[in-house]
Amino acid sequence: MRNLPVFNILVQSIALVWRERGDFLRLSAIPIAALALNATILHLAQISYLFDAEVTLPDAPSFGDIHQLAERLILENSGAYAIALTFMFVGFIVLCIYSAAWHFRILKPDEGRTVREALRFDRAKTRFVLLGFLLVLIEVITHFATSVGLGVVASFMLTLGDLLPLNIILPFLVLGGYVLIAYVVMRLTMVLPAAAIGDDINLRDSWQLTQGEGLRLVGLAVLAILTAFVAMIAVAIPFALIFFVISIIAPGFLTAMFVLQLILSALMIVGATVWVTALSLCYQYFKEIGANQPNSA
Repeated sequence: MRNLPVFNILVQSIALVWRERGDFLRLSAIPIAALALNATILHLAQISYLFDAEVTLPDAPSFGDIHQLAERLILENSGAYAIALTFMFVGFIVLCIYSAAWHFRILKPDEGRTVREALRFDRAKTRFVLLGFLLVLIEVITHFATSVGLGVVASFMLTLGDLLPLNIILPFLVLGGYVLIAYVVMRLTMVLPAAAIGDDINLRDSWQLTQGEGLRLVGLAVLAILTAFVAMIAVAIPFALIFFVISIIAPGFLTAMFVLQLILSALMIVGATVWVTALSLCYQYFKEIGANQPNSA
């Protein structure tokens, strides 16, 4: 029986990202700048809405103050909400383009591409973006269905009174719900690396390809997230020093905001790269063993 080598894939992912750090820096520079610019413009638009709405700001507003006010404004103003969704959409597209390019770099290392060729929005990236949106939609639907199911179970448990300790059982039910959501999504994620390199694999194929490996994929996702978090912290320290120096040399709200968004975008890309690499190696593993078995739950 096949077993996905979760730990080995995670170690290989970290080693691969480090070994290919030169390509990573070249390939990620433009997406990081694009994400930072996108976020900066969004925040400026939110600030503009705050002033148009005549919202009173503190004498020395922090980024946290502005962020809280902007969130409130988005909830109360449909125009601000639409703008926020638009910029989130743009950020999602940029992240998808980079992820597809890095998938290709990992799965087809011998096909040398320039940065321009790698990041060019082509047919493969169009399919990648559409599949990405589809997976997000599936995650939302699964989350909704799981929440409804948990609500029904909790209501039933309440009718039993003290027979079942709801405060003890409910956290485990919620955890199980999140595991179920992750299980469904992870079984379908092989379509992403496949799309990046032009392989014709649909959601059903991905489900069959990952037969019996759902929980291991969930475990890999958890480990990859933890690893990415550690990597992001390690990267954040030198970036924080850069932010501090720039804020002294070139003080100014706009400059500070853009530099901050550069740092946050770089951290996001670092985390995404670890996960994308792990996902690429999983797909490579499944392809190599020719795992295409009948559909199972």
